[in-house]
Amino acid sequence: MNIAILASSFLPSIGGAEVAIHNLALQFRKMGHRVHVITWWGNWVRIRGQLPYSVLPLLPRSHTDKDRDALENQGKPGPGVGRQVRFYRRLFSLDVVNIQIGSPFGPLCVPALSRARVPVVMTCQGWDLLRDAAMRYGFRLNPVHDRVLTDAIRACDLITSTSPLMDAEYLGMGVPKDRILRIPNGADVSRIRAAIPAGRSLREKHGIPADAKLLLTVGRNVRFKGFDYIPKILRRLLDAGRDPWWVVVGAETEGLRALGEQEGVGSRLVTIPTIGMAIGEGWTGRLCGLPPDEVIQWYRTADLYVHPAIVEPFGNIVVESMAAGLPLVVTDGTGSAECVEKAGCGWVAKSRDVQDLADKIGRLIEDAPLRREMAVRARDGAVGYDWPAVAKQYVAAYERAIRDRRMV
Repeated sequence: MNIAILASSFLPSIGGAEVAIHNLALQFRKMGHRVHVITWWGNWVRIRGQLPYSVLPLLPRSHTDKDRDALENQGKPGPGVGRQVRFYRRLFSLDVVNIQIGSPFGPLCVPALSRARVPVVMTCQGWDLLRDAAMRYGFRLNPVHDRVLTDAIRACDLITSTSPLMDAEYLGMGVPKDRILRIPNGADVSRIRAAIPAGRSLREKHGIPADAKLLLTVGRNVRFKGFDYIPKILRRLLDAGRDPWWVVVGAETEGLRALGEQEGVGSRLVTIPTIGMAIGEGWTGRLCGLPPDEVIQWYRTADLYVHPAIVEPFGNIVVESMAAGLPLVVTDGTGSAECVEKAGCGWVAKSRDVQDLADKIGRLIEDAPLRREMAVRARDGAVGYDWPAVAKQYVAAYERAIRDRRMV
């Protein structure tokens, strides 16, 4: 199969979507498929020749500020990007196009590809689909952008969805249920499962007692992840007679220190800024070390993983924690809550509900046999999210889109 992935955000930027696209491309190539990632000129210039698969550029100024304004405020997509993708389709005899990240390539390319009868699969990553007005989260808060993206998504042959939260948004757009295919995000499950625990060294380094119950949260401290609730939850746990420590690893987590002091839990709250990647200093080295080895060691050191997200399309961190054998407490605001429920490896609390989170965490802190049982379920349940398994599901989706397009 000859596969094109349209990536409006791509390497060398390293985030959840970019890492997902990279890993899918690697797996497709290992499976014997030809794969081409199509991205902006600026991305291509910085990465050309450095990846083991084809990366194709769009011409400079393919989507200028004027074009962006016309799309987002007037609902008028320019023709340049779609024409270039159609050119690549003819040049490389592409069988299917997967738009990863719905905006802006959805509105810019789907009409042209549909007219050319090219099978198109859409994969939104979160910010491009979900919305929360209170947090100003999501492109679709702009009604014009919402309209053009909705039209593009409804015109695709098949939609992949990472979670029930995404399903609900697609259905609300009017996408038929039989054209929505559930495919979760993946993680480097094999590497995490194979990691050797660090023993007591991390605890000793940060002054955490060896016998203390240790809670862990990993990720960048942004509002929609709900990290601001962590000091309040910790306060409730201490007031209830539990005695845990909580480690939060990730960018901008230092901001939690002041909140911890306000709640009187600063001595039990350890914040660690972004940990350096394990392999190499350049971006290609960082790709090989995600998640970083030290983050994996924190997974293997903690007793319980807590994910307090307010709204999140999936949450790869949850799958990584499962692979490391951690029982979990997550919220119903994260799409990966389904992963936890399916595996039976933790509990799902109400988003934004400090007491519910504290109660569920407290029960697991006190029940060591249940934690051990859930740890086994977590490791077993993570296997289906390893990148090779996820890539096979995408290939099946592409094959279905091709068959469906031929039948029209």
